[in-house]
Amino acid sequence: LKGSADNIATSGSEEAFPDHYLTFSTSCSESQNWQSFMLFFFAHKVNQPGDVIRIASGCSDQQKQKLEEFHESVIKKLSPNFHVHFTPNFAKISGDNYKYYNKPFGVRHFMANWLK
Repeated sequence: LKGSADNIATSGSEEAFPDHYLTFSTSCSESQNWQSFMLFFFAHKVNQPGDVIRIASGCSDQQKQKLEEFHESVIKKLSPNFHVHFTPNFAKISGDNYKYYNKPFGVRHFMANWLK
């Protein structure tokens, strides 16, 4: 997957803007769906270069389906470079229930599975 290769660096040179990714980690709660929409919306408003990827961890099958439908019908219309990547729930990876494990392990899952 490539970022927007046609972007030009702001330094005035004719070099292509390097490919890059802006990622953010969430659960599938309604409040984080709203916050994610706002991030995508403002990334669109400022013409954020590259790809913007929501890493959503621990979604139920129903939440995943609902989020995929919303992403395709609303978010993708803002930019084809906006994506969602689903990961398992890593909260219980060490035997306890610590939801913040989803952030580092979700990013690791993204890097191992998306950036091939």
